[in-house]
Amino acid sequence: MVFGWINEKRETMQIEFTKQEKELLVQKLKHYFTNELDQDIGQFDAEFLLDFFGKELGVYYYNRGLIDAQLLMLFMSWKFLLSFRGSRIVF
Repeated sequence: MVFGWINEKRETMQIEFTKQEKELLVQKLKHYFTNELDQDIGQFDAEFLLDFFGKELGVYYYNRGLIDAQLLMLFMSWKFLLSFRGSRIVF
């Protein structure tokens, strides 16, 4: 299930990276293509592929991260509440 990462206009937003992050990610893509796929990929193609991943796939990774964080918080909250079991709580 995808909840969507949307802006005020209800449009899917693209994940944006700093210049340094983008350079690092492009180098990682080029390295992967060279070493794992035995293919040389140019700078332009690697940047284009990174933009595609960010636009088309990023929302799924982003939402999965949010769901994982929510589940962790729910689990930790439940664990915290169980620690009071048997205690008398006065409000």
